[in-house]
Amino acid sequence: MKPKPSDYIALSEVGDRLEGIRLIFGLDMVAMCEMLCTTKYFFNEVKRGRKLIPYEWVIKLAEKYDLNQNWIYQGQGEIFNKRKNDV
Repeated sequence: MKPKPSDYIALSEVGDRLEGIRLIFGLDMVAMCEMLCTTKYFFNEVKRGRKLIPYEWVIKLAEKYDLNQNWIYQGQGEIFNKRKNDV
């Protein structure tokens, strides 16, 4: 049987990190959903671990806030990417 993404990604933990991102940057639910081009319903489904986070969201969040994609998906590494000046 072919493995599913949810076999490798703890969906509820991704949801917790997604909510953390929203709170860290002071976004209300409407602003977060508009930025991700989604509905509050779907955002909440992802946040509760019922749906897999869309890759497009990960890209948008990583680019806009300089977040580590591995941290978003797996909780591994630092939350923010290291900049060349930080090394």
